[in-house]
Amino acid sequence: MFAAFVLGVPMFAVVVEAIGIFGGDRRYDKLAREFTRLLLIAYSATAIWGAILTFALSSLYPRFWSYLTVIFSTTTGGTGGARVARSSATWVSACSSTYGARSSCSSRTGGSPT
Repeated sequence: MFAAFVLGVPMFAVVVEAIGIFGGDRRYDKLAREFTRLLLIAYSATAIWGAILTFALSSLYPRFWSYLTVIFSTTTGGTGGARVARSSATWVSACSSTYGARSSCSSRTGGSPT
């Protein structure tokens, strides 16, 4: 459940943010910000459940875990880039706004306000 939410909501937030920017309606900008706030909880829950599952599989079934590692070692190379792209899209949706959100995001991330 969380995985589909974490994958789908950033894309939806970017689309909603674009509608808000190009349409000039602040409601869409607020909606995109609410989505990004909600994503923090979803990312955290997904990371916690993934860590629990990884620990359980590797400690309870070490031979099965090594078997899965051999099988999926060739297919997991591109997932790092997908994670970076998804996180970047979420940050852009939260911080790039025509309504002044850029200065608040840059002050949180250490950049200079524009």
